[in-house]
Amino acid sequence: MERATAAELSIVADGLYLTEVDDLLAKTVRSRVRLSGHRLAGWLAQNWWRLRWEPRSETIGWRLAHRLPAAGGGFVWPDITFDTDGERVTIQARQTRASSAIRYLVDYDTTVAAADFERFVDGLVTPVVERLRAMGHADANLVLLWSEVLEERRDPHLSRARKLEAMAGYDPDEAPEGLIDGLFSLAEEWGHQAVEEVAAASGSRAAADVGKLAEALSRNGVSITLPAEFARVRLGDVTPSEAPEKPWERGYRLAEQARAQLGLGTDPLGTDRLAEMLDMPVDRLRASSGEGLPFGGSVRGDDGRLHALLSKPHPQARRFETARMIGDLIASGDLSERLYPTTRSVTARQKLQRAFAAELLFPVAAVHERCAGGPVDEEMVTALADDYDVSPLLVEHTIRNRAPDLPTSGFGI
Repeated sequence: MERATAAELSIVADGLYLTEVDDLLAKTVRSRVRLSGHRLAGWLAQNWWRLRWEPRSETIGWRLAHRLPAAGGGFVWPDITFDTDGERVTIQARQTRASSAIRYLVDYDTTVAAADFERFVDGLVTPVVERLRAMGHADANLVLLWSEVLEERRDPHLSRARKLEAMAGYDPDEAPEGLIDGLFSLAEEWGHQAVEEVAAASGSRAAADVGKLAEALSRNGVSITLPAEFARVRLGDVTPSEAPEKPWERGYRLAEQARAQLGLGTDPLGTDRLAEMLDMPVDRLRASSGEGLPFGGSVRGDDGRLHALLSKPHPQARRFETARMIGDLIASGDLSERLYPTTRSVTARQKLQRAFAAELLFPVAAVHERCAGGPVDEEMVTALADDYDVSPLLVEHTIRNRAPDLPTSGFGI
């Protein structure tokens, strides 16, 4: 089957050949490389659910499921990583060393909509499967596996189960016994999207962590109310997996609208004002101890009111966590679920939350307003962090990513 599916492979992103190689034996540079279509299709089919839904982690399992060299078989694969947040997939290509007859030359990162990534994978796997069938291998493992994947994608219940497994960091049917059934039960009580976020953050500990959150909420939760002005803050009707706008861009846009509704301009949003607009005791934001939970969040109670639990131990971190909750509640729209978690994972939802919180507490317009007169130095970063009651890291991140044209000096931006 290897011989029947051998192919000259090229992977192109934004017009750039990620498979460009320096052939050291032939002393030539070419854009295609001869590899096993069977190995590639098998790796993509085996890992389809994790490639599509599992957010980045630092585990060996994640690397085996998301880095193309894991396709193996003795072939020299390009060093390409597929990193999903659920809405978009980042494709990262890296140069390789001259440790074999060929050396991959391209360093490049790009991001594509998840729907486009699905079409990309289908376009690689389907021709290999059809080739195997044409060669009389209709019972080959790859043919059967791909049929299973397509059936699971069509079936709503199976698709949801596979998605939960992947977000929790497991291959199909490899999750601990009872985990997926337990997550389905949790979803009935707390909401399907919420449980997916918890699965991505906690994996096999998801049910236990939700139980800890519920217990802590009953003991130390605080009632909150979103300001009426936020009812006019809307994302608009977009399908995230097809949308050109990135999740953090949506977060920034929502926060800009929220600041406009509050009439803040570029002024700081102080702790007293933040607590007042949520109708919550200000001492909850100024506390220097957290609940020791793996994540925080807000919950819609049986009375319809919202109750929040902050997990962070530092006042600035609690302000940021509170701002993330606000962004999540606004972006969620109709508040049809019970739980709205703020976690450490890097799903699209958590990225939106972090971007919203960053812009709400430290608007990029303030950077341009305050730093227009000269280079940004460490003293300016510290002053901005103090004035807006945010961490210097947030200030540096905002300048690096949202105001890269500003001249800097004296610190590591």
